[in-house]
Amino acid sequence: MAATNDLICEAGRTYRQNLLTMNSANGTLRGNLKRYGDSGVNLKSLVRIAKLMGKVDPMDVVRQISEDLHYARILMRIEMSADDLFADYQDTHVSNSTQRADDIMSAEWRGYQDGKEGKTKEDCPYDDAEMASAWRKWLKNGAEQKAIEKPGATMASVPRGRKARQSRMAGTERTQDTPRRAVRKARTAGRPKQARKQRSDKGQKRGPRKVRHNGPEVVQFPASP
Repeated sequence: MAATNDLICEAGRTYRQNLLTMNSANGTLRGNLKRYGDSGVNLKSLVRIAKLMGKVDPMDVVRQISEDLHYARILMRIEMSADDLFADYQDTHVSNSTQRADDIMSAEWRGYQDGKEGKTKEDCPYDDAEMASAWRKWLKNGAEQKAIEKPGATMASVPRGRKARQSRMAGTERTQDTPRRAVRKARTAGRPKQARKQRSDKGQKRGPRKVRHNGPEVVQFPASP
């Protein structure tokens, strides 16, 4: 089934719009990171920990970092106590407004992940009205993203022989046989498959056994008269 010209133009517009949105978001992200970096934020630590939020249990992150520090103290022969290690980072207090904003962000992130997992509005885990609203909003976004990424059956549920064909770009799959293949099918249609001939040595005399040599074949010429 060939795509219409209008559909091709629509696909081109959608692609350019999405690309424009992505480029704009990336530009905004780079600008924000630069602003925070200029204000003294360690961007490497920020990005490394922020990527783990919502995916890994916070205590598992702390345990992993603690283990890394333990190995660093042993391998690098660092003699320092825990108080010395965290001397400059004892204060972890944040304001109530910051804590509230972080909670809303966590609700949005969780809603997006729950939407991608197929949960519904009845599964909302929050009693707070503002956090529940943020969760439901991003639940819808996650469900829409899931529909875009997996419009049909998942690859795990598809038979192995069809995975390669379904992984091709849409519109490039073969919808019908090529002319040569169609002709071959028409010629062989209705013909019974020829059974393989079973070889049997019973009742048959075998000829002299051929001796194979590892070296080159020696040809015996007749003697000259």
